[in-house]
Amino acid sequence: MIQIDDSGIGSLLGGVYIGLYDTDTETLYAKPIPVSYFQGEKFAKQDYIRKALDIVKNGLIALNIDYKDNPVDVQCCRGFALTEIRKWLLTQQERTWCREVSFVKIKDPLQSLLEAKLSKYLGRYGVPNKSGSGGHRMSFNDMLEWVKEDLTRIKYVKTGWPAWKEKYSKECS
Repeated sequence: MIQIDDSGIGSLLGGVYIGLYDTDTETLYAKPIPVSYFQGEKFAKQDYIRKALDIVKNGLIALNIDYKDNPVDVQCCRGFALTEIRKWLLTQQERTWCREVSFVKIKDPLQSLLEAKLSKYLGRYGVPNKSGSGGHRMSFNDMLEWVKEDLTRIKYVKTGWPAWKEKYSKECS
């Protein structure tokens, strides 16, 4: 079975990780959607949704899904960032590689694997790890305080969300 999930969509900082996990081989394929996709014009055009689909298509190739002889079941998270992926997967049920598609809440191991990737990604920005576990490294409010300490860090913020524009950006002016 192939599982598909995302991590980081609710985080103030950084991009979002999209991951595929082959439960038979215990193989992970995960790539980030850069934070720039959650800012400005790219966010307004929802380019991150199409980028997520590209990551999944590349992931299926990387996981060596045999499109002819080995049909697999696919479980995909119901998150908003995966909208186009779910639509595309439904069209794939008519193909020989995809046996059944279901939309579910994804749990471990994929969830924890993606959170670890996200945590490492945020660490590269210098985001402190105050939480000790989980992908976000610290709470939303701690992230906001971290940005306020050095406004050059706004470049790491998902500034496209309405809440940033309407509320939180004012706290950083």
